[in-house]
Amino acid sequence: MLAASISKVYRYLYERERYKTASSYMEAALEKFSDRTSLAYASAIDLQGLIELDMCHPGRALESFERAFDLRRTILAEDDPFLAANLVNLGLAYTELGELEKAHDFLQRSIDIRLACNSDRIGNSYSNMSSLLIRMGKAAEAEEMLRRCPSLKGFTDENFLKTGNPRFSG
Repeated sequence: MLAASISKVYRYLYERERYKTASSYMEAALEKFSDRTSLAYASAIDLQGLIELDMCHPGRALESFERAFDLRRTILAEDDPFLAANLVNLGLAYTELGELEKAHDFLQRSIDIRLACNSDRIGNSYSNMSSLLIRMGKAAEAEEMLRRCPSLKGFTDENFLKTGNPRFSG
């Protein structure tokens, strides 16, 4: 119970971009977990990876994401939609490491799983794939991918530019 409470504090600090403080809470939380084979423990490790990624430590983030993914795969079916989020995180880490083809493979797997289960998180996979395609120099494919996002249906080029969001207007 203590580990779950610390993890909630960690999530709060992470969302407010208080990364160093969140990191110290996460270390304490991971030590307190009695069941290191649970989905809750995997989620804590995954959050640790997100903080590492945001602190520009993609190698350490990748290690956390791989640990979380390996643990989740022992618990969940390979096509479980919960794994898709982990695949996105792996794709993000590989993107930051410059391993773009590996990133593409993980992001595509997240799309495949989310499409198969009709996930409401498909826009997240499309958006991250779009960002990767831009980095790969494939602007037309990136635009097409972004247009698949359910929340962006009907957007025109002018709508994208007016958002002020660099992901859209870049």
